[in-house]
Amino acid sequence: MKNMKYKVLAADDEFWSRENIRNLIPWEEYSLEFLEPACDGEEVIERIAEEKPDIILTDINMPFLSGVELLQRVKDKYPEIITFVISGYDDFDYVKNSFLSGTMNYLIKPISKIDLIRAIVKALEKISANENQQAELLKASSIMQDREYSQLIHKTEKWN
Repeated sequence: MKNMKYKVLAADDEFWSRENIRNLIPWEEYSLEFLEPACDGEEVIERIAEEKPDIILTDINMPFLSGVELLQRVKDKYPEIITFVISGYDDFDYVKNSFLSGTMNYLIKPISKIDLIRAIVKALEKISANENQQAELLKASSIMQDREYSQLIHKTEKWN
């Protein structure tokens, strides 16, 4: 993993759920910055632009802005952010709507350490794949630009 830290933002209206997620794994040991958890989806939306999380973990049933609504807004406005749900609801409609809103995973509370680690690893693999794809696109763009400039210079030299 790179030296840079990836940022994780959790959202849950229950204090103990937020604290459980915060303390379940040693985030810093994995080069992850666990941001101060949000109490609801509206707070997440307010904080995204400033804090720029790479991963958002959200409860599904929260006041003001539900987890599904949050997932949809994140998908629409910040498609590069990886999202997944940690919920006490094992309801087919919640699960279906979460995946339709772009979430990567749906975990049922109480969440185990190994389930959280698997979900985070999957999210980091997706981020890495996106970064590698961006690097490949930049490389291809650079090669194309260099080739075109070389051809232009070569044509200019012929005319002189």
